[in-house]
Amino acid sequence: MVKHKQNMKNNYLKCLYAVVVVAMTILGISCDKQGLRGIKFPAKQNITCNAGETVSFSFSANTAWKLSSDALWCQFVTPAGDLQETAGVAGTHTITLRITDVNLSNDTTKATITIWMGGKSSVVAEVERGAKELYLKLYDAEGKETNSLALGYDEYIATTIKANFRYAAMDIPEWIEVAERDADGKVSVTNSIAGDANEGVEVLLRIVKDGSREAKRIALEDNMLISFMDKDRSVNFEYPITYLGMGDDKLTFVAPTESYFGWEVSLDGKTFRYNDDVSGTTTTFEDELKYKITAQDNDYSILLLEQHIERGMLSFECFDEGSAGGWIEFDKEDGILRVNEHGGYRPRYGVVMALPRSVYRDFKSDASIIFDDDTSSGIVLPCIKSDYTEYILIDFVQYDLNKANQREGMYAYHSLTSLEIYCDPYTDASLTEKYGVEDIYICDFVNPVEGKVPGIIVNPLIDGWDVIGYEAGVVSLDVVMGDRNLKMSEGEFYVGENTDEELSVHLWGPKDGWNEDNVVIIFKINDIAKKILVVTPPSI
Repeated sequence: MVKHKQNMKNNYLKCLYAVVVVAMTILGISCDKQGLRGIKFPAKQNITCNAGETVSFSFSANTAWKLSSDALWCQFVTPAGDLQETAGVAGTHTITLRITDVNLSNDTTKATITIWMGGKSSVVAEVERGAKELYLKLYDAEGKETNSLALGYDEYIATTIKANFRYAAMDIPEWIEVAERDADGKVSVTNSIAGDANEGVEVLLRIVKDGSREAKRIALEDNMLISFMDKDRSVNFEYPITYLGMGDDKLTFVAPTESYFGWEVSLDGKTFRYNDDVSGTTTTFEDELKYKITAQDNDYSILLLEQHIERGMLSFECFDEGSAGGWIEFDKEDGILRVNEHGGYRPRYGVVMALPRSVYRDFKSDASIIFDDDTSSGIVLPCIKSDYTEYILIDFVQYDLNKANQREGMYAYHSLTSLEIYCDPYTDASLTEKYGVEDIYICDFVNPVEGKVPGIIVNPLIDGWDVIGYEAGVVSLDVVMGDRNLKMSEGEFYVGENTDEELSVHLWGPKDGWNEDNVVIIFKINDIAKKILVVTPPSI
């Protein structure tokens, strides 16, 4: 009976344990389900933004949490830096996202922010990043933003290009020269423009000259464009070309020959002859010379100069457009130079210049600006300044081209300047009767120069009148003023070689000064007069 009760008690305890175990199991399961049922995920938020921005969103969590982003361009801003994941404890939180341009494209891109709590996950935010906002900007040499690509004339104009995409210029006109500058400042021509994203690229631009286009301005309204495209050629930025022109102080020209010096023109003005001293060649042009002149807006003036040589001294006479003293003519419209017929005995000297507008304006206000003083001879002579020789179209002399030797009759020049003193044919019956000579010439003596003793050097151009004949006593001369003979022993004249090693008379003049009488030089061979030169007194 006792044993039976004991068994009944054990069975009851087992049943009770089983009930407790089951109850506790059931209770445990209920508690776990109750815990999961207590986690509340935040509602999903939609965020729109652009690259380069930071955006924030807030949420509440009733347990520990972790956030993750599935896009490299969308990261969490944390004390440890910008991360793809972040975590926190229960509570209300504000999260900051940094939006970068990584993998930025021409379409919108999306990122998903996922929250993890209690081993489960849910999307807490969707971030939509705007499409790439492409830009390409130009900056001038001073760093100021500009709206055009400027071209230079002689010098390059620098423009810096900045873009947020890789680009290249398309179809650059052949009349634009593109160059770049390396780290050492050396400039080299590339004729291409390209750059990577987010780098500043300096390009150097100037116009390619052709004798015409450089004279004309290019304005924004002319709508001459250069296009910049991305690598896919899906984006196109166009910028206009501007060009201020060559400037009103610039002028270029194309001439018949490279040099303006060494020209001769026939007496009838129909033959232009160019002598090249370097090659020893001679080039002939008939009737006229043709020039192509380029200036800003075709705005230039022709300046005609006549060179006068009197008593071995040089001077210039200036004439405006049209005709120089009636003998030099320049047709500006067609760029044609003509020289009229010359019937005089003496040569004529002319210079033709083309002056750009600002230079001509300065010349009109002060004609001396184009002249300088040449003191190489010891005497001040005018000459064209070196800065203005670039405007000379031609420097020429007009005389008889048919003469084998331009030195005919009698040749004289200034002892200091070496410029010719013209000896013109002269008729004097009394001299012819006295000396039996009709071959008579007349010239002017030089004017005095302070601190100098100028004279004239004369070569009579007589066959046999030379050093050998003089030393043999065959050659002689008389130098007479009025009723007296000038003396070599008094330093009034000297017989010897000139710079060309030709026997010449160096006339210094009467030691007591000139009066109203002329000095007459009678050139003799074997004591027979061959030629006579009459020298008139100084004019001052």
